[in-house]
Amino acid sequence: MRKQICIVSLFFAGAMLMIDLIPNESQAFHGVLTQTEAQTRAKQISHLKYRLSFTLPEKDPKYRGKVEATFDISPEAKEISPTLFMEFAGGTIDLVELNGKKADYHYENQLRIVFKTKDFQVGSNRLTIAFTHPYQNQGFGFHRTQDQADGKFYVYSDFEPYNANQAFPVFDQPDLKAKYELTVDAPTEWTVIANARESSITHVNEHTRQWTFPEGKPFSSYLFALIAGPYHSWESQTKSKIPLRLFARQSMASYLEKDAQHWFEITDQGFQYFEKSFGYPYPFQKYDQILTPDYNQGAMENVAAVTFTEQYIFRTPPTPILILRRAETIIHELAHMWFGNLVTMQWWDDLWLNESFATYVSNLAMSHFQEKIGPASVWQQFHSSDKMWAYQEDDYVTTHPIVGIASDTNTAIANFDGITYGKGASVLKQLVHFLGEETFLKGLKAYFQKYAFGNATRTDFIQTLAHAAQENLTSWEAEWLKTSGTNSIKVEYSSKNGVIEELVLHQYPDEADKRLRSHQTKLGLYDLNDQKEIVLREVMNVRYSGAKTKIEGASGKKNPLFIFPNVDDHDFVHVILDAASLNNLESSLEKMKDPLLKQMLWSTLWTMVRHAQLPA
Repeated sequence: MRKQICIVSLFFAGAMLMIDLIPNESQAFHGVLTQTEAQTRAKQISHLKYRLSFTLPEKDPKYRGKVEATFDISPEAKEISPTLFMEFAGGTIDLVELNGKKADYHYENQLRIVFKTKDFQVGSNRLTIAFTHPYQNQGFGFHRTQDQADGKFYVYSDFEPYNANQAFPVFDQPDLKAKYELTVDAPTEWTVIANARESSITHVNEHTRQWTFPEGKPFSSYLFALIAGPYHSWESQTKSKIPLRLFARQSMASYLEKDAQHWFEITDQGFQYFEKSFGYPYPFQKYDQILTPDYNQGAMENVAAVTFTEQYIFRTPPTPILILRRAETIIHELAHMWFGNLVTMQWWDDLWLNESFATYVSNLAMSHFQEKIGPASVWQQFHSSDKMWAYQEDDYVTTHPIVGIASDTNTAIANFDGITYGKGASVLKQLVHFLGEETFLKGLKAYFQKYAFGNATRTDFIQTLAHAAQENLTSWEAEWLKTSGTNSIKVEYSSKNGVIEELVLHQYPDEADKRLRSHQTKLGLYDLNDQKEIVLREVMNVRYSGAKTKIEGASGKKNPLFIFPNVDDHDFVHVILDAASLNNLESSLEKMKDPLLKQMLWSTLWTMVRHAQLPA
């Protein structure tokens, strides 16, 4: 998921970084679920299925629906808690039946439907709730908007992390995965889009059609999708024959007409890379992408029905960077079909299992089909957006470990930030450099096979990778995922007669967490060639830890023009350039031919200024 946009749009981290709206009266019915409550409820119920029906009026501010939830109650449920609740925020309850009989319940603060656990039978139960609810108009929950160009109405859902309950009654937590069966009555001219492909469309009357969607694979409630309106559509398919559709509202369709094929081409390239590299075929039956109006974020990875901001519809010729950033969002959301949708974190404290991985692997994937996207460099963009975002946020007093703390769903919202996205992805890039890409992908294949359609924790993932690599990653996990702050490194060397005698890497701790970590990097020695261009002479693969690491292989080598200890940007660290390198760069930086290195050097110089290590 890409977190919110309102008044200001910042292209950042490959997509829109969004600024939250200030809560208002329409957001008053917004509950909170604690991790403890979720853990308790997960012990009470299992084998969850929903049969949902919605009647969506075009102009009426309210819609109607019915939920039939079937699930098993554990024998220990009564001892675990005397009550069991289902979330439903801000609606009206018209009927509640438990196992075919009128149920006793309490609608607590119009947020939770609370039942006595003793009223359920051990084993299978059926809970039926008919309801009415107003459409939302702030871009979350079940949102409706009217196109000012032609007066047509459009509706869409947006539920992460805890907004499904603002649309219908639901057990709204990520580890209560469920199967969904859906019917929707909607205006005749509307198209209805959901997580499955419709199995039938029938006419109810001259004004209404009923859309039926069959039961599919289980997924978490925040990934449920319901989008409807008179959308214009384009169709294609992947190389592996997965149906693709792209949707935009009618008044915007002309701007996307010439661009739709490129959108499909990028999507198909992502499919080809992920299906091969993850060793697990795309886990759902179709893949829709919908550009929606009034969207508060860049995109959202609803199962098989991804929603995007309309800012990705280019109304004027886009720059190569804009094309690359849109491609990154397309591939990021596709990556979520595996990272987050196929295998989902147990709870929101492991949000990085979704976002860091989707951010990193989307860039990794794009680097394998860079030529299909355009001239803007994938890894340059990763450095300038995700990584610099992470460095800056990690310098703030508000920084936190990559593994977040989410005692409740409100706390979880705060973790959608540059640490979870940017630093998490950057640290993964270093881990892949340490393990090797082939080993990393071997671990991913085992992870998807083991936890498909279920939930996993950070420990589950790290153990799976460690097994694939035959490495103990316990210390890596503690150093990189559970701590805050960015280390700094500086190269110092002594020389005699133009030859290096001793080269040492000095590592310095960060104020946030005075810890020295183990790093894997590539140290580069650079010279001027006959054309007075800076060229890489030699790269040394280096693993360093502690305050001082002597680089044995450097002794006896000719003095370089300058030394850079993070070639190809695999390390997550602040580089402090040595005096000789700084002096030489002063007259030669513009002679640098490697665009990524030149960008990294400018970033390094600016960071040194910010850290008072270099005069402005």
